[in-house]
Amino acid sequence: MKKALLFILLSAVAVTVYSQEVTERKELAIFSLSHSAWKVPQGTLGLVDDAIKDVFVNLGRFDVIGMNYRLSSDDVNDFIGRIREYKESNVKMPESVLLGEEAFTEADFNRLVGSFIVVIPSVTYYRTGRTEGGSFRADIKTSFTFINIEKLETIDHFSIDTIGLDPTSIREAVKEAAEDIPIQLTYEIRRMPEFRLKTGIIDIMGQDVLIEFGENMGVKKGDEFAIVRTRILDSGHRVTDETGLLVIKEVKEEVSIAHVVYSEGKPMVGDQVKEVPRLGFDTSLYLHMAFDLSDISRSVIMLGIKQSASRGLYTFRPLISLEIPLIITGRYGFPLNLSLGGEINWYIRRFQVVPMASVGIGGVFVSSTSTKSASGETAFELTNAGFKTGVSLNYLLGSRTRMFLDGGYTYWFGFGLGANYGGPFAGFGVQIKY
Repeated sequence: MKKALLFILLSAVAVTVYSQEVTERKELAIFSLSHSAWKVPQGTLGLVDDAIKDVFVNLGRFDVIGMNYRLSSDDVNDFIGRIREYKESNVKMPESVLLGEEAFTEADFNRLVGSFIVVIPSVTYYRTGRTEGGSFRADIKTSFTFINIEKLETIDHFSIDTIGLDPTSIREAVKEAAEDIPIQLTYEIRRMPEFRLKTGIIDIMGQDVLIEFGENMGVKKGDEFAIVRTRILDSGHRVTDETGLLVIKEVKEEVSIAHVVYSEGKPMVGDQVKEVPRLGFDTSLYLHMAFDLSDISRSVIMLGIKQSASRGLYTFRPLISLEIPLIITGRYGFPLNLSLGGEINWYIRRFQVVPMASVGIGGVFVSSTSTKSASGETAFELTNAGFKTGVSLNYLLGSRTRMFLDGGYTYWFGFGLGANYGGPFAGFGVQIKY
């Protein structure tokens, strides 16, 4: 009898410690975009409204109710107060409810009261104009307030600043600023504890695992999930530790295949995993030395910054890089190379082998007063075209930092004021995952 009781007790503890939390879809009501005292054209409101609502729909983890009402951030406290009054008094609602400058129908107000979360977006800054160079520019600052209707409290509030530049029209500049909202808004929503995905490992496949959730909950290739385990201290306190890291390599409708980057101990079916939200960019700072084998004194040091996209991608990723070649020639001004290319990521636990290739152009910002443009602005003159191909060996130090060694070949052909340079290169750097 005592053994049976002990077994039941141990089983109950095990279920408490290792039971999975699985995120459920939440009902969310989102208001139309308000603009308070700012004179925002209706076309702009429509562009931003559509961009915002698309984010919540595409994330997949919400049942979205669109409300054709506009509330400013100043109306939030009044909104919460009226709902609290309605819930506490339990009286019949009038045919319409006035909040801010909007009159809600009884049916729509009841839909809001029944929602889990209400989102109030508002334009808090809007400006259009021209830059000194003549391009059109649009600045938009959009704030978001999230209200938990059940608890009648604000659970989060943040603002997103976007800038649009276009040489042809204000509308295109505004469109560009509106199109920049989804990336930042998606990240801000995914990082909120209330909306961060929690799920579990449901199968083991060699170095890969199968986790619940896929396209149905907005999971994408390149997304990361931490393996977390909960333990109970002698004091009775529960402590949650991150014991591993997964990266999504394939997404299906309701499940996803993830590669195990590292794990303390072998991953097990039933392990809890938690979303690690990122913007979806890897930024690398590096130093390369390109050796001229015919004349070592003509070797070139190259300082650079490289950025590759990661969210929505796994093996192949596009990249863009800017380099400053530190060379001693007859050229004048500040040299800069711009390159576009791609890389292939092969994961070996904490290591990554990354072949890459890119092509680009180089030039100098002219500093001599004799070569300035008629407008008085410093000119940029093209001087080189070149390529780079190589391999990086990366090692993951923490959840978001990698150190790497590079090797390969680069060459830049000079024309006009430019000189030829390049050769085999070697270098090192650090990568931060955003």
